Amino acid sequence: MAPPPDPAHSAPALVGRDREQATLRDHLAAARAGHGGLVLIGGEAGIGKTALAEDLLAAAASQGAQVLVGRCYDLSETPPYGPWVEALARAPRGDGLPTPPDLAGGTGATSQPALFAQVRDHLAALAAARPVVVVLDDLHWADPASLGLWLLVEGRWAELRRALPARAGPEVMAWAELARRQGAADEVRAALQGGLPGGAAQDPGDTHLDLSLRLQRVAAGVALDAGDLPAAEAWLAAHDRWLAWSGAVLGQSEGQALWAAYHRATGDGALARRHADHALAEATAPRQPLALLAAHRLLGELATAAGDFTAAQAHLDESLALAEACAAPYERALTLLALAELHAATDDRAGAQATLDAARALLAPLEARPALARADALADRLAATPAPVTLPALPFGLTAREAAVLRLMVAGLTNAQAAARLFVTPRTIGTHLTSIYTKLGVDGRADAIRVALDHGLR
Repeated sequence: MAPPPDPAHSAPALVGRDREQATLRDHLAAARAGHGGLVLIGGEAGIGKTALAEDLLAAAASQGAQVLVGRCYDLSETPPYGPWVEALARAPRGDGLPTPPDLAGGTGATSQPALFAQVRDHLAALAAARPVVVVLDDLHWADPASLGLWLLVEGRWAELRRALPARAGPEVMAWAELARRQGAADEVRAALQGGLPGGAAQDPGDTHLDLSLRLQRVAAGVALDAGDLPAAEAWLAAHDRWLAWSGAVLGQSEGQALWAAYHRATGDGALARRHADHALAEATAPRQPLALLAAHRLLGELATAAGDFTAAQAHLDESLALAEACAAPYERALTLLALAELHAATDDRAGAQATLDAARALLAPLEARPALARADALADRLAATPAPVTLPALPFGLTAREAAVLRLMVAGLTNAQAAARLFVTPRTIGTHLTSIYTKLGVDGRADAIRVALDHGLR
């Protein structure tokens, strides 16, 4: 993909944008003085957002700033970090500057945090030489990895959500998704009025298909979060109707996953599993890594609830590997939460606590309140569960049942009496005694009782 044309030489003349230009130039002046910040230019398509950004870039370049531009593309399969790859292609080389991170291939980075840190450090190194202005154009079409990287570089989701328009325009989708992840359900519902004013009953054809489908999924998710199953069912039925009308493939997996969550909430585990399996299949062909990791995570959660811990571990391991490959910290945190719940279900308190701490470390900077509340609930359960009692090791390699039999012999019980006490047959008691005599190195009951008394087994 070729770098976009240099905006320093292509900025158009603007009319009627004096106030916006003044605001942007104030931010540019602050950046040149060492006080960087985030500005989001939002509005309806065709009103000149890109032209306004290019005017700023021309001014920045003329004042000696380094200009980096990356663009997102409507209805295309943008590779992970696509706009960032474009932007960093303009970054200068040499003169003691670090090599730009390899976002396309990930070489040199051992993990998602390491890759993000490379980008942050590279931008800091560029800014130390001269001011840097980064523009990501048409961000509402950004791939999730690019959006996640922007959020990390800029700091916190809350700031981004406040900057995004909440009522109309293509940005409403990104705003609604972020608002849901931060637990602002009322604000999401208000945003839906701008994006889908007809609600779940709105017919397809009047609004942009991809944006509408994503808003329907956000609406269904918010309803599920609130326990409003009728509303969730209405939104999911609308999502199915729009998918059938359009013949779209993308969105099928996410819709099936939401149906699985719906049926899990109704208590129908079998139907939830069936929809989760469909979600996995839809995410596999064509391959959609983020949908795939969400489907694996959902299947892992369902397997944990069903007590199939081996299957749960396999699905969650796959989900975690995909989250790492996609550099998706929020998705990684959700999978870590599911893994912590699996550890708790298998009485691995140490593993549950360590995994829970790792999830919280990712969620806290994002202010992802619903997921943090889920983490807190798990922490409360762990705190309320008594720690397992570690019994001292039994001598001579005796099993717990053999030790119980030996104690009954010390108490003077016959084989028949011991069998009745332990709800087994006298023959089983005889088998235990043979093993006990061998382990203690004795020939009979009297010697076994003596050894037991010498070692405190009474």
